[in-house]
Amino acid sequence: MYFNYQCFNIALRFLANVFLKTDKLYYNIYFAKLLRGDSAGGKVGARPSVCSPSVRIWRVLVCPDLAHSASFSKCTSSLTKEKSNEIKLLGTAASPFVNRVQFVLNLKSIEYEFVNENLACKSELLLTSNPVYKKVPVLLHANNPPLPESLIIIEYLDEIYPDIHPILPSDPLALADNRFWANYIDTKFFPMFEDLRRTPGKEEKEVIKKQMIEASKLLEEAFVKFSNGKAYFSGDNVGYLDVVLGCYLGWINFTEKHNEFKIINDDNRTPKLLEWTNRIWSHEAFKDVIPGDETLMNFYKMLQIYKPPRKA
Repeated sequence: MYFNYQCFNIALRFLANVFLKTDKLYYNIYFAKLLRGDSAGGKVGARPSVCSPSVRIWRVLVCPDLAHSASFSKCTSSLTKEKSNEIKLLGTAASPFVNRVQFVLNLKSIEYEFVNENLACKSELLLTSNPVYKKVPVLLHANNPPLPESLIIIEYLDEIYPDIHPILPSDPLALADNRFWANYIDTKFFPMFEDLRRTPGKEEKEVIKKQMIEASKLLEEAFVKFSNGKAYFSGDNVGYLDVVLGCYLGWINFTEKHNEFKIINDDNRTPKLLEWTNRIWSHEAFKDVIPGDETLMNFYKMLQIYKPPRKA
């Protein structure tokens, strides 16, 4: 039987082109990951392995000159960089909600462009990207609609990059439990910090401090429950609640320092959270993102002007 190699090659190129266009963003990032030597982890629904026909077609047809050489990583790194340039994050360095998204981007090794926002004079880009709340963070991903709200953003990032440091628990019940505590941290625990700042009287402030201490005890219990004796809320690796609570560490330290009391940095009341705090501060994905005292003080002064303490 006569075999026309040229026609076969053209057909393969056509099929590969169709295949890649079906899910271009995911497969490009996924193939780049595979070709760096990572695996899909063998999970149900995982993308094809490095040895599957689809991946071999991609390797040969997209980068034929490099497919069998040691320098093939040049192709994959440039491809990842091209895609990562499509991600922008609107934010400000002092916002814990922005820091939260930065943590996840770092954990997943996703390059992005940070667009610094002056919240005293918000840009047109921010106002049009988040016309409902007019707040940071906002994630801009290629030509997709802008994504506001930190918890929504980190879940989105975990969905589109599921094989690179998963953040969310896979078990539905565990996921629901994590979301419950994330809601508690965002709607009950951290708002106390703003109440403390805006409350004028000393006695009133002491009441709020006691409430914050009681909340820290609950968080200590939650950590013991979720960590099961391991390093993080999620066990051996940083996960959802580590990111959700970890983004507040800068403000927790700032508040403790300037109000002369301990919230979670207490050996007797919250010993496990204190150990966890030290691990988070030294983590590669976190340590360069958590804002320092000077950054927080400048933001604090701005808040004092635009949202001054309530009158006594």
